Amino acid sequence: MVDEAHATGVFGPQGRGCVEAEGLAGQVDLVMGTFSKALGGFGAYLAASRTVIDTLVNTARSFIYSTALPPTVIAADLAALRLCLAGETRGEELLRRAGGFRSALRGKGWTVGGESQIVPVLVGRARLPSPSRKDSRSGGSSRCRCARPRSPKGRPGSVSP
Repeated sequence: MVDEAHATGVFGPQGRGCVEAEGLAGQVDLVMGTFSKALGGFGAYLAASRTVIDTLVNTARSFIYSTALPPTVIAADLAALRLCLAGETRGEELLRRAGGFRSALRGKGWTVGGESQIVPVLVGRARLPSPSRKDSRSGGSSRCRCARPRSPKGRPGSVSP
C-alpha cells in the first residue's frame, strides 16, 4: 500500500505520485490519495483491484454511511486529473521553489529537513512557543507545532508529552 496524499499532482510526469515517479505502476496493490492537496479539489481515491474495491464498497462502514460528493466537486476533481494527464502539474516548479525556500532557511541557520514540497523546520522546544491560532498565521505563512510521534524522540523539534 502506498499513500500518495502529498505526492498526487506533484511527483511523476503525469502527477500520479511516487509510484509513477519510481516506475512502480502496476506493482502496488493499493494506492490511495486525496484530491484536496496539490489538485485543489475535495475527496479521496483508492486504486486497487476490482475485488478489493467491491469488498470495500460493500463492507466499509465509513463508505456505506457516507454520501456522494456533489457533481460540481467531482467535475473539478476530474478537471484536475485531466491537467495531470496532460503533464500540466507544475510539480517540478513546486519542488524547485520548496528547495529554494529550504536553502534560504538553511542559509539563515535553521535546521530544515525533507526533500519534498513539505518543509519541516526543526526548532526545538525553547525556540518557538506554541503559537495562538491567530499568531500562527501572521506574516503570510502558516505554521504548526509537531510533537512526537511526528517528530522522532530525541531529535530537534520533539516535545515531551
